[in-house]
Amino acid sequence: MNKARNTVDPVDILSRARALDESLSLTSSSQPKWIKKQLHSTAYSKKKWFQNIVDGDISLFHRYPVPSSKEGTSADSIPSTINAIKSWRPRGQIRVQTGPSRTKKYLSFQNIMDRWENEKAVVSATDIHVRRTKLEKIFDIDLLTHVNLLPSAGIAAKDLEMLTMVVSSKNNVTDSHSDDLDGSNYCFCGLKLWLAWDYLEGQQKGLEDCDRDYTGERAHFDMAAFLSLKSARWFCVGEGDMLFLPGNYTHKVITLEKYIGVGGFYVCLLNAVRTLARWELRGANWELTDDGIDPHSARSEIVKTMRRALTKKSRKELNAHGISHIPSTLKLPKSDVKKLHNAESSTTLELIDSFETFQNSRRTAEYAAL
Repeated sequence: MNKARNTVDPVDILSRARALDESLSLTSSSQPKWIKKQLHSTAYSKKKWFQNIVDGDISLFHRYPVPSSKEGTSADSIPSTINAIKSWRPRGQIRVQTGPSRTKKYLSFQNIMDRWENEKAVVSATDIHVRRTKLEKIFDIDLLTHVNLLPSAGIAAKDLEMLTMVVSSKNNVTDSHSDDLDGSNYCFCGLKLWLAWDYLEGQQKGLEDCDRDYTGERAHFDMAAFLSLKSARWFCVGEGDMLFLPGNYTHKVITLEKYIGVGGFYVCLLNAVRTLARWELRGANWELTDDGIDPHSARSEIVKTMRRALTKKSRKELNAHGISHIPSTLKLPKSDVKKLHNAESSTTLELIDSFETFQNSRRTAEYAAL
């Protein structure tokens, strides 16, 4: 049974999470605000998902096809998929977060799964890479990444793509952070509570993001401030749920039941303009670290990748990528457009021009066919 969908009590969920993170304390008078901020899962709809990507809204779906490569896409395939994951024996060690102190260390996958299975210790691994491993034979990669164009990009942008398995034991707490790219996460088992909010709106109310702010040991979080945000949402992700989270959302995550999931970061035709604009206007997380990625080259490569898709893909392929959901006029807030025009160069405006050229040519071809 999908616990996130059917049996979640908002007050009980918060009480369980507060036992692990005191910053989630809430007065009884604020409980109605908490309940009102809940995002409920809905039955998967590709049309709804595509529209949410364009609008930059969170999507939380149940009845999403199970991304299992060998066992089929029904819920019956989940147990066998988990067993296949448990039997995997990769070499090397994986970076994890352990214990209530959230200490970073490296463990073998077998050690991680032993702790996860027996619940002997709190452990969380979010960087278990799927590509070029045997996990590619366990998961249905196409189902997880079919709209993602980063794998076909040049090296400057391709390095931003990530597809990983997540393993978290019960009682793990992940501090407030942001992933910077739109991301997905499918849950095979377990239950996680997510609190999410727009980074800039939260920053104005004093909420911190450990990827973008100097936070010391913990990112500052306050429930009253969280509940005052227009963008604030909380939700539970449980077995069979698929989450799509826009890259501008900071999120705090508490594992309430031991969890296995798979997901990644993606840039597609539907979110490329929104993603590039955010990076150009406020800077990307990966620009704040010395990871060797040149910001202008990465953004320019994304523009080239989107242009290739618009000019080389067939109409059927473009429809599969949701091209019909892109509005005829791509609009950004006037203040953002002014800042982009004042910049020395703007890949965002270049991409908007490319979309408008494509749409004009399509309208011309449709008129000629009459």
